[in-house]
Amino acid sequence: MAEFIVFNKNILSWAMRRAKVTSDQLGGLGPSVESWLRGEKKPSIVQTRLLSKKLGVPFGYFCLSEPPKDTLDLPDFRTVGDHLVKDISLGLRKTIQHAKECQEFLSEFFEENDYPAFRYKNALTLEMNAEEGAQVLRQILGVRKIVSNPEENYRDLCSRIEKAGVLVQKNRMVLNSSKERLDPKEFRGFALFDDYAPLIFINENDFNKAQIFSLIHEFCHLLLGVTGLSGEPLETDQNRNRIEKFCDKVAVEYLVPKAEFKTQWNLLHQDRGDLEATTKEVARKFGVSFWLALRRAKEFFLISRDFFDCQMERLLNATFSKKATGHPSYMVVQTARMGKVLVDAAVMAANAGTISYNEAMRLTLLPQKSLAQRARELRL
Repeated sequence: MAEFIVFNKNILSWAMRRAKVTSDQLGGLGPSVESWLRGEKKPSIVQTRLLSKKLGVPFGYFCLSEPPKDTLDLPDFRTVGDHLVKDISLGLRKTIQHAKECQEFLSEFFEENDYPAFRYKNALTLEMNAEEGAQVLRQILGVRKIVSNPEENYRDLCSRIEKAGVLVQKNRMVLNSSKERLDPKEFRGFALFDDYAPLIFINENDFNKAQIFSLIHEFCHLLLGVTGLSGEPLETDQNRNRIEKFCDKVAVEYLVPKAEFKTQWNLLHQDRGDLEATTKEVARKFGVSFWLALRRAKEFFLISRDFFDCQMERLLNATFSKKATGHPSYMVVQTARMGKVLVDAAVMAANAGTISYNEAMRLTLLPQKSLAQRARELRL
């Protein structure tokens, strides 16, 4: 095999750092990678194509004199501990890029077919307080119906948000991979604003009740009409912090109203006396995570700072593990993950010849057989 005449070892080093992989994680290429990094040898064209695929960078990048500027616009995304993530994994990059492509397709589809624009842009403003913001949420989503099953609580809120005109996606893997899992310690969710197809993505590996908070937090971003870190003047680090705090406060007030929380806390604490038990029971009553109830209790000085810090340390060190429940068909699961509105739009566009079936498969991550089945159901 002929060697690649132009190959920049510095690009390989950059691509590996960007993808957060070591030479040992590059499979059969591993033994040769170190010699390529030292500049002692060059990979063949076939090997360079494999590097391109494994590291998620275009083939031609390896010919560049220096690494390109990374221009991926990062959306807002929630993390464990709400810290800012700038150096993100290749899996998350792929997820964000695919979500953007889904959004771009759906936005064009809606606009070309005379669908109305998202009518709740700027329904929230940063000048509102938490109570005013929560009232706006109640006007749009209605009052929550809380049941004991957190998955049902999530589905109920998700349905309400979808009816408001938002595409909600969730996944536990990177696209349709069976090996690359999305790490909830890296991100819990993100939002992408668009005038026709605003989008929320939720990390399905996160705890069920935490997904509920992420869903409402990201919805608040869309009601402000902002994506997050997209380079707009509004989104300097200072204003990002302001936006994050605002979305947090409004989401908390919607899910756990101040007056109701204090009433429930006082009643339950009288019966139990134990702070941890009281926090868990209040969380159950409101259908939210222990973390959210803990945060609310701290806000109202119902627990000490030491108690809060101790519990938070336990939560941050907790191991994420989710048990699969039930075995619905792949079509049902994938439609729920990608969003029914996206699947139906892709099927209609493919049937009309606007996009190819291959493109519809790429967007929905569904096989052609499943798309054909949905087309029959839609009587296309």
